[in-house]
Amino acid sequence: MRPDDFDRARRGIPPLDPEIGHAAAACALAQEDRAALAAWLDHAARHDPWVVAVARAKLALARVFAAADRPDDRVGLGTRFAFGLGDRPVESAVLAPWDEEAAPLGRIALRTRLGIAAFGMREGADVGVPRHDGTIERLAIHGVLYQSSTRPLPAVSPANDNRGSDREVWP
Repeated sequence: MRPDDFDRARRGIPPLDPEIGHAAAACALAQEDRAALAAWLDHAARHDPWVVAVARAKLALARVFAAADRPDDRVGLGTRFAFGLGDRPVESAVLAPWDEEAAPLGRIALRTRLGIAAFGMREGADVGVPRHDGTIERLAIHGVLYQSSTRPLPAVSPANDNRGSDREVWP
């Protein structure tokens, strides 16, 4: 924790809801995603205080996995996921990097309240996300539809493996 986290009330920043702390503790991130988030936070000191606080909580409390070991049901960078927000119908989006400008349709930047709340969550999880008008909407993750290709590929593709082949190999 940083010293300025202790005087949140004095600065007029609402404290994090205990539910967010619980959600951050249930979060699972790939090492690369965690490192990217930490690097982006170094440049985001004056960003939305709620987003920065949640990002710091996730950095401090999330379980970290190697990319190959990250559970398949978690939302990471580049993941397409289905979600519901409040009473709206279920939709899908890709979690985009923090620095992506004006995210095109179907992409949610990590630096948004929705993006940071979904980051590291599992299928079936839900959490309250405050809107800028002060109301709270429930974000529910309905499914992880696609994971980015962070998993290591096999060293040799079986289709290209010529070991044991009876054919002559041309130099």
